Amino acid sequence: MKASGSKNIAFDTELSELINETSCATMIEIGDGIFVETGFDGVNVGAILTREGIVCIDAPSYPRDARDWVIQLERVHARPIRLLILTDCHGDRILNSRWFHAPILSHRKAAEQLNSYEKRYPQYLIDSLRRRNPTGGRELPHNPVQKPSLSFTNSLSLLLPPYSIELCHRPGPTPGNTWITIPEEGILFVGDSVVSGTLPPSAEMSWHDWMASLERLLPNECSYNVLVPGRGDIGNNSAVEDMITYLLTIEKSVKNRTEQGLSPADLSQKAHEIMARFPNNTLPVDWMANEITRGLERAYEQLVSEDENQVLGTADGGPN
Repeated sequence: MKASGSKNIAFDTELSELINETSCATMIEIGDGIFVETGFDGVNVGAILTREGIVCIDAPSYPRDARDWVIQLERVHARPIRLLILTDCHGDRILNSRWFHAPILSHRKAAEQLNSYEKRYPQYLIDSLRRRNPTGGRELPHNPVQKPSLSFTNSLSLLLPPYSIELCHRPGPTPGNTWITIPEEGILFVGDSVVSGTLPPSAEMSWHDWMASLERLLPNECSYNVLVPGRGDIGNNSAVEDMITYLLTIEKSVKNRTEQGLSPADLSQKAHEIMARFPNNTLPVDWMANEITRGLERAYEQLVSEDENQVLGTADGGPN
């Protein structure tokens, strides 16, 4: 996607004045023409202003926020939204993509998930958002599924002056997680691979893939100026370390329960202990408990089966 024949859009003091007039005070300019909104209920969203139009990163979780976000972007840039990139296919990122009136780009596995939906989004996605925010959820309609127009497998580079936008596949919270880098500004959007001050969504996670992705963010592996998490305040290395600690807590909980001879169903007892790690979280307690329990069950399937295979390998005379 290379720009040609387009006029340069000047950024000046009028941009800051327009931002101050917008309804969301938490809209932050983290680079020249690169914005993040962390104040919506649900996920963080971003926008990159290019000479050919606006590249959006994820959609707000609730219709009113999605409409407000689009209006704000129309105020700060003369060109329309050109592309919506999804960092994963969680319901709170996809249900309001229709408001952007733009092609959708995602990783192939996220696209496969979206393409598996027939005409409407599954009811459980809508119900989950309504439980988390009954007021905002009242507006959630049964919209037709907005399916990706573009997808990639390993990595993808978009040349949209003044920026190059680098996408790479980093599975973990879901199989189709995408990281987005703007090298010129040292900005990295990591989606739900990292969240700050809130519960990480883990019901679809791959524990090993997630840990491997996080290790890529450690200072000796990766250099960036700004790390934008999927939820919560803009983070840094401490946010990455907190996520690694969270995954290690999940691993310890699962293995402790296994040593005690408990089944996956017994893991729900551990959910309330893990919830205590998020004292300022405003999510409904029952929703959080269910999300954590599902994550523990996923980790149980992955970690315990791995341990069992190692035991079987040793018994068969394999490596020990």
